[in-house]
Amino acid sequence: MLGKLRQFLLITYYFPPAPMGYAQRVAKLCKYLPKETHWVPTVVCGALPEYILPGFDKVLLQEIPQCVQVIHVGSFLASRLADWLRKWRIYAPVAAWRRLTMVPDPYGDWARRAVAIAEERFPGGKGLECILASGPPNSVYLVGLKLAERWRLPLIIDMRDPWERSSLGRPPLTHWHRQKIKAMEEAVYARASVIIANTEGNAADLRRIYPQWADKVIVVPNGFDPDDLNPEYGPQLRKPGEPPDTVHFLYLGGIRGVVRGRLFEGDFLQAVSDYLSRYPNERSRLRIHFVGGTAAEVSPIASSFGLEDICRAYGVVPSNAVGRPLAEADVYVLLLPPNPGTDRGWVPSKLYYYLAGGHPIYAVIHEGTAYDLLQGARVPVEFASPGNRHDALDALIRVIQYVRKKGIFAQGIPAYAMHFDRREIARQLAIVLDRVCRQGAAR
Repeated sequence: MLGKLRQFLLITYYFPPAPMGYAQRVAKLCKYLPKETHWVPTVVCGALPEYILPGFDKVLLQEIPQCVQVIHVGSFLASRLADWLRKWRIYAPVAAWRRLTMVPDPYGDWARRAVAIAEERFPGGKGLECILASGPPNSVYLVGLKLAERWRLPLIIDMRDPWERSSLGRPPLTHWHRQKIKAMEEAVYARASVIIANTEGNAADLRRIYPQWADKVIVVPNGFDPDDLNPEYGPQLRKPGEPPDTVHFLYLGGIRGVVRGRLFEGDFLQAVSDYLSRYPNERSRLRIHFVGGTAAEVSPIASSFGLEDICRAYGVVPSNAVGRPLAEADVYVLLLPPNPGTDRGWVPSKLYYYLAGGHPIYAVIHEGTAYDLLQGARVPVEFASPGNRHDALDALIRVIQYVRKKGIFAQGIPAYAMHFDRREIARQLAIVLDRVCRQGAAR
């Protein structure tokens, strides 16, 4: 901890013990800001019971230092009533009604409660120097906007995903909804002192769409936490007695399954199925590991491609249990995001761990920021075009041949890694907080 402590309000929805993909960025900020800088957040977040999450990451929760106060705020989506409605199969009409009446997303009731509880905890914003709102969902930014206006404090928007990405799966229903949501977005950007994008591609899009606020847009990327990369922790992928040249594939993260008729794991699994049809003797020398996906999720998908015997699922694991899988895998699998139309600025957090792991990557993605980052990486990458069966098979053959030719089976994590980590990201954010608060004081 450096210098006199300074307090700010961090507004987010997903927070530990919500698992990696949901809460990683804000959790690591809370972990490293007090260690590396003089900033300490107080967190207002969602109250998320286990039945609506794929699992709890208690290790991630334990990393939050005691100096960080956390205020959990409930909402309808995470209520027992919603769970009861789902069990009785009468949730759909309620969800449709909420979609019609709540903008910009179904978290409107959470946003109202978060504002009220924050005001109760910090009357007039007393003791706080600024507000950081980190989404999605987009309602998080509206909480920050309302509090910043009432408290006359600087507002920083941290966009882990672009505003429009979270609405593509459920586009606005009417012209009124579209106009209302657009007005909300513009109000947030107009009031914000800084708009943080997590990739250069997303930042470029924001500057192009909103040139009047281009000077507010900066990039603070994601990264990896070196503490999570211990090769002695996590599921053990390699088993005694398997052929010594067995190629182990690792898919890190949750299973997306079928979204709007498309099976997102299908490009990769179809390529494996095609490969085994061409080379049936290879079956005993291939293994696919899903760290983050449960057996209940993986089994029906793997079975649909006839691959259940070579697929292994380990469920949600703690954030510090990815080191061994990254070290023992031969190839990391990166697949198209759920909303391919917004792929240009997409960089999933798992990609930074893949790059830190240092082994070859099999990427079924469109061109974009992630594509460019991989092209400049030190690790070998084989690209395939989404939806192109022949391309996916050819890329799979190339990556398997590369691993076998190099003989790089389970050699651990290489010495090199990305040039920044989560500690550096915290330091970058502290510089932004310092600058914004100086400018706010000057006004």
